[in-house]
Amino acid sequence: MSIAKMTHCDHKRLISGKNRVIDSIYHIQTVNGAIAHFKGWIDVKMRGVAIKYLSHYLAWFMESRSNPNYQQILQFAYGGQQ
Repeated sequence: MSIAKMTHCDHKRLISGKNRVIDSIYHIQTVNGAIAHFKGWIDVKMRGVAIKYLSHYLAWFMESRSNPNYQQILQFAYGGQQ
C-alpha cells in the first residue's frame, strides 16, 4: 500500500515535459516553489538536518508557515480541540 493511500492523501504525478497542470489546481510550478521554499528553510534556518528527523522538521516548517491566533495557540498548548 502506498503512503498516499495510507494517509488518505491525493497523489498526482506531474511530469515537467508533459503535463504542467492537472485538474486545474495541481501546477508543477507550485510544487517546485514549495520544495524550493522548504529546502531554503532547511539550509538557512537549520543548516542541514538529520534524515532521521525529517518528518519533525517538515511539521515544524508547516507550523511556522501557519498563522494561528492567540486563542488557537492556547488550545494547542493545553490540549484543546484542533
